[in-house]
Amino acid sequence: MNRLTCNCVSKIASKSVLNLCVSVLLLLSLPLVGCGADSGSPASPSEHRLSYRILEVVDHDQSMFTQGLEMADGYFYESAGLYGQSRIRRYLPSGDIEAEFKLPANEFAEGLSIQDEMVVLLTWQNRKVYFLNKASLQPISTETIAGEGWGAAFVNDRLAVSNGSDAITFYKLMPFEPKAQIKVTGYNRSWQKINELEFANGLIWANVWQENVIIAIDPTTGHVEHQFDLTAIVEQNTQIPFRESLNGIAYDKERDAFWLTGKLWPNRYLIEFDLNQ
Repeated sequence: MNRLTCNCVSKIASKSVLNLCVSVLLLLSLPLVGCGADSGSPASPSEHRLSYRILEVVDHDQSMFTQGLEMADGYFYESAGLYGQSRIRRYLPSGDIEAEFKLPANEFAEGLSIQDEMVVLLTWQNRKVYFLNKASLQPISTETIAGEGWGAAFVNDRLAVSNGSDAITFYKLMPFEPKAQIKVTGYNRSWQKINELEFANGLIWANVWQENVIIAIDPTTGHVEHQFDLTAIVEQNTQIPFRESLNGIAYDKERDAFWLTGKLWPNRYLIEFDLNQ
């Protein structure tokens, strides 16, 4: 995919232009720290960016408008959005596709998560939640959420769902219903547009749509415990800002690190975050 389709434009247009501008200004005003680089003068607690280390860089299917990324049992699970092109794949680290499920043309795939032998896949504005067989990716059942679906992550036995605001809602599975909600706060700023989610090491890791940061959130309080500026990586993969944005976080248990990628990116990165600085 070499250009942004009108489907993607409709999604971007539906969200506040003012919030977009504010996000850009915030990014430009904050220091960059990456791969152990020197951030310059000492930052205040509200500005501090912790460092990270790139362990590996591999090819990523550049046709995937990535919405969700997971790793389980040696396989990657990745969902891609856009109307008429939405799908979820199960593939080997080599890139060889083992299974794929394509959504109806009127559905826009969003984030995903895995529990045992089940994959949960969100849709954007259809409010539909797919429950899929982990091996075949064939639908088992569907449920409905209250609002938009953006990111998903299992936090123990509950499904955490983001909707593009500063809220994360926790759903009980049986029966499928919302049970709790947290507001994401911290670092003296608003955290709107919480997007892709991953649960690892007791924290919810999240992309923030249209920003180059990944944040780690306390699932009980909603407080942002850590934030990382990945501008250096984003700039290696993005030609048009906000089109090819950072999206996709998969925790690799064996290596205790995170695979990251983005919409239409040519690369996937294995990243080790430093929580001690």
